[in-house]
Amino acid sequence: MKVLNILLLALLMSICASPLAAQELVDARQLKAKKIADEIIDMRSERAALLIHADKAVTPKLFKEVCGAVKKRAMALARENKVKIRHA
Repeated sequence: MKVLNILLLALLMSICASPLAAQELVDARQLKAKKIADEIIDMRSERAALLIHADKAVTPKLFKEVCGAVKKRAMALARENKVKIRHA
């Protein structure tokens, strides 16, 4: 029991005593969020460049072709990474 208490105390000290570790966690989460956002934005831009042209009207069908696939990928990324993705 005493060994367990010492281990728990050491764990708590390592987590709470280091503001740098907390900042590194925040930085890692921000980096991950940026990568997810960049992937979604790039996918939408690539699909739009392939499917939308100046002489072609944007119809509901075309919109769905571009944004539907992006929505599915965004939902998968949200599920895989346990994050919420919102359109801003």
